[in-house]
Amino acid sequence: RSSAASDVYKRQDKKLAAGRFGKYRASLKQCTCPEFESSKLPCTHMYLIAFYSKAIKINRFLHYLK
Repeated sequence: RSSAASDVYKRQDKKLAAGRFGKYRASLKQCTCPEFESSKLPCTHMYLIAFYSKAIKINRFLHYLK
């Protein structure tokens, strides 16, 4: 893991599936960042919470077609 990802992981509460990202607070349902506030769609912070709480699994395989 990168150090940034490790820092996020340390500040996350797995039981509540919530965490802090600098000045933003995020959970699986909401985030205080401008991206979520304007679009009401899941933001990067919410995806990180979901990933580290194992609510989602991200497939790391990418396929490129030429």
